[in-house]
This record gives sequence, structure tokens and C-alpha cells, in this order.
Amino acid sequence: MKNIIFISTFVLSQTLLATTLTIYSSGIALIQEQHHFGIFKNESQFIYEDIPNSIVFDSLYTEFPEDVELQYLTYKHQTKNSAAITFNVHSDKTREGEVALRYLTKNINFTTDYILNINDETSDLSSWVNIYNNSGKDFKDTDINLLAGDINRVDSQHTPPVAYKATALMSSDRLPKHKALQNYHLYRVPFQLTLNSGETKRLKLFEVEKLQTKNRYSARAYNPLYLMGERTSKVEREIELPKLQKVLPAGRVRIYTQEDKDTLLLGEVKVANTPKNTPITLKVGQDFDTKVLQKVISRDDTKEQLEALIEYKLINNSTTDKIIELTIPFNKKRGSSIKSKLKYRFTKGNLATFTLKVKAQSERSFEVNFKTKR
Repeated sequence: MKNIIFISTFVLSQTLLATTLTIYSSGIALIQEQHHFGIFKNESQFIYEDIPNSIVFDSLYTEFPEDVELQYLTYKHQTKNSAAITFNVHSDKTREGEVALRYLTKNINFTTDYILNINDETSDLSSWVNIYNNSGKDFKDTDINLLAGDINRVDSQHTPPVAYKATALMSSDRLPKHKALQNYHLYRVPFQLTLNSGETKRLKLFEVEKLQTKNRYSARAYNPLYLMGERTSKVEREIELPKLQKVLPAGRVRIYTQEDKDTLLLGEVKVANTPKNTPITLKVGQDFDTKVLQKVISRDDTKEQLEALIEYKLINNSTTDKIIELTIPFNKKRGSSIKSKLKYRFTKGNLATFTLKVKAQSERSFEVNFKTKR
């Protein structure tokens, strides 16, 4: 493959030997190319075309043989999407050799997404990566690396790429090879890809089947000392997955279920970069058939303290029993107290947490007395 055009009569030949593309989720890519060249002695000049217009020019790094002197570079836009770099070099003898080019470019990106298919008590999780190229440069038969993690950059602003043409690679027998590297996670695609400008390619990272899956229901009550009359809190449904022996790069999880022959979307949620052996909790959405009513039974406020007796009613109109975790914000400072016939614990510092089982198509009520100094 040729993409260096020589404009000097002293130039013998040039050939692109290899290209490696390392893509970051922050919207940049590191391009590494190896070229074979030949020159006669004395000064020579050649132009490297097919440079993406979004190149970070001050990141350009070159390695010539020791006896070839790089004098200076000239960068110039050619078209809307491409640019060219002119190399002025000097050699004391006629020779052939290799030159390495390395530079950063914008408008190449990858994102990660996940598909969670829920069955009765288990679920199947698959991870996919989407590679976007809007750099203006085509990459033919290229080695692809993906680096997951948040690297520090001086200028991190970038425009999210827009995909024009999508190509899905669905085979699961040759998945990207994962390796922890310098506090990040590297994925090497085990085969070469052609990634043309304007294309998106989709590859599977991994798949885990028959994960034990638990439903979790929770509601956040109002601060009892500032509650007036009666209020309603909605119940949120979450799905708990066991610790995985997989790293999860940040991305979007789409949650599906199967009903007869139909596939139904239950919800979407974003996950942060998640190390392996980490429990995963995914928010599905608000539960349609459950809610929590909270009502002030009595108040006894004075200049020195606030006191309220609150009734909580958990309503389950569904056809299955549910365990609901109710959290109530309350300041635990000295002089404060909570009295209830039910057991509770504090979570996340100042959340009084009650865990109750509510049978199908039933209600469950309890009262709590809250008291604190003003």
C-alpha cells in the first residue's frame, strides 16, 4: 500500500508496512505507522499524504535511521477532510530503511454498550463495542487496540462522532483480548480491520450466561420532621447481578425480557468503569404496582425540639410478594431519637432504613416517632 508521494529525484521507493490504531473513549486515537523508504545522499524531500485533517499536529513523532537527519516538517491542509506533511531530510549516503510515524488524531472514538436479557431468576449479559471513524482517513487492514479508562488530557473537549455507515461483526469466537495495563484496560482486536471514514464497526467484547439475578425494590421517604399532611413516594426497581470476573468499561446497559415470542425493553441505565469482582446494581425504573404513603399522625414541636409521629403504608398491588427497602432521611445528632416497633439500620450516614416484606395484593403499615433538637 502506498501513501507517501516523493517529489525529489533522489527518492528511490516507499511502502507502508503496518498500521496500528489505538482508540480511546475520550474521542482521540493514536496512529502508529511503519514505512519503508529509500533515498540518495544529500537532501531529499517527500510528502506524506492521507493525513486526517483532525490530526493533533504537535503530537507528531518520527523515527528515522540514525544516519538520516530530519531537518523540518511542513503541515498543510489539502481538502476538507485530509492534510499533508512535507518532510525535509538529509542523508550522507544512498540508503534504504524504515521510518516510524506516530501521531494523535481527533474524531475517532469508541463506546461500550451492554445487553442484559432477563429470564426468570437468571440473566445473560453481553458486551459490545462500537468504533466510530469520522477522521476523513481510511484505515486498511489495520491492527486495532481499544483503551478503556479515563486518561488525563489538557484539552478534553471533543465533538461526539456521528456514524454514517454501520457494519456489525457478530462472531463470538474471536473476541478482543483483554489485558490490564498501567491502571487502564487494553483490548486487542485479534484480527485486522478495515475502518473507512464515515463507518462504524460493532464488535462483541464478551458474553456471560445464566447470571443469578435478584430484584430489589426501594423507596426514599420525605424528611419526617418537615413532612406536612400526606405524601407519596414511588418505588424503584433495581436488578442485582453477582460479582463478575469481567471488567466493564463505562457504557449503557439496555435491559430486555422475553414474553412469549416478543422481546420487550424494560429500561436503560449507564454504568461507570467497573473493576472485576464488583457487585452490579442496575436501576430498571419505577415499579408500576407499588408505592409508599407517609402521613403525619401527630406533631409536638417546641422551641427546643421537633417531634413527629409518622405512619408509613407500603402498598403492593402486584401478584408477587416483594421486599421493599424504605430509607428515611434523619439527622443522627446528639439528642435525636427514633422509636419504632420495627427494626431499622442507618445506611449512607443519615438514612434510617427499614426492610419489609409486603405480600402480593396487600398493604403493610407501621408508625415511627422522630425527635430531634432544633
